[in-house]
Amino acid sequence: MNESKTQEKENPMIFMAVIIIALGVVGYNWYQEHDIVAIFYSTLPSLITIGILFLFFLMVICSILGMDNTTFKFIAKMLFHTISFLIIGLFIYRIIIKYYDLLFIEHLILSIIIFIYYNYRLHKKIFDNKYARKEYGEKVSKQHAELKKLLDKHVYSSKEMEEQLTKLKGALITFEPEARRGFGLISRIEDLEVKIGAEKEREEMYEIYTKKELLKKEVEEIQERKRRELETEEDKNRKVIDEMETYKNTVFKKSDLNNEQIALLKEEEYIPANEYDLLERKVIPVYIEKTMNHSRTHTFLVWSTKRLIEKKFKVERLEWHDTKDADITFKHKGKYYAIEIETGTLLKKNRQLAEKIKFLNRKYPHRWIFLVSNRNLLTQYKKYGITCQRNDIEKTLLKILQINTLNLHPKIKVHEDI
Repeated sequence: MNESKTQEKENPMIFMAVIIIALGVVGYNWYQEHDIVAIFYSTLPSLITIGILFLFFLMVICSILGMDNTTFKFIAKMLFHTISFLIIGLFIYRIIIKYYDLLFIEHLILSIIIFIYYNYRLHKKIFDNKYARKEYGEKVSKQHAELKKLLDKHVYSSKEMEEQLTKLKGALITFEPEARRGFGLISRIEDLEVKIGAEKEREEMYEIYTKKELLKKEVEEIQERKRRELETEEDKNRKVIDEMETYKNTVFKKSDLNNEQIALLKEEEYIPANEYDLLERKVIPVYIEKTMNHSRTHTFLVWSTKRLIEKKFKVERLEWHDTKDADITFKHKGKYYAIEIETGTLLKKNRQLAEKIKFLNRKYPHRWIFLVSNRNLLTQYKKYGITCQRNDIEKTLLKILQINTLNLHPKIKVHEDI
């Protein structure tokens, strides 16, 4: 128990202090007995030689271990400089202590080579730094001028602005800070981005407007082209119509027409019909002009009667009228004759009918006849004058012309014979 308490009170550091003091006393006694400076001077070359060998050995070990290329280069560089300074330092020391034996000449040559090398490296570093500063200054000046030219360039379209923005952003990253100083590049980039947005909106509006104007122009060109084509077509159609002489022909036989002529007649409001022709004495298909004053049948009978007279009789001044005169008049052997074509409409107008008969008797005494459109009207018109229907018109005209040629009184005889 007493021993353990005694051990707890003992401090182990006391023993270390005693050892250090003892070693110090021994060292001091040794120092008093020997010349430390002389020992240092005599052993220093050996120590440096050992250090050089150690560093060289360390460099070989690093190479064998295959250290990282950059790390190895750094270690090798540091070892090279250390060895070089040790060699020069050892040479200076040899001169100081006048120790000229043991490869002094070789040591001198090696020291001179190392000195020349460091002298060259020092001056090269100075010149390289000077050239680098000059090159850097030229680079900054060039970038500054390029940036100024870029910012002074006037851009108008959004595409040009985007190109300028791309170049400015590239300059912000790649150009030197000294070259960018004073331009406020960041704020200019921000302003340019805002302008690009506004310009794109304006260009989109202008593009929409341009497309509308272009479409409008295309529509106008199409309309103009169609108008010219229609005019050309109308001119062609008008030429065909003129050649057909529709201004004086109210009826056309279908067999005499081609498809183009039929289409044009329909456009001119000619109506297709099948009517009994006085000359051919049969029903024929025809196209009849639509008129305001007369029916389709009346118009056809005027045309058909004219054809019959022109073909069967030798007459002069064959005419047809649209006034109060007879529908057809002609001259035969010095006398005028008249044909009044009736479809039954005049029977409902007693006054006009009476005036018409009075006019015909006064102007064409005993030389006019009624041509009715159908046999049902024959009896109603016969009491007013000489009357015939379609199939009898040629025979009736022959008798009228013969009677007047013989200067007979036809009033009663005509009624009896016809």
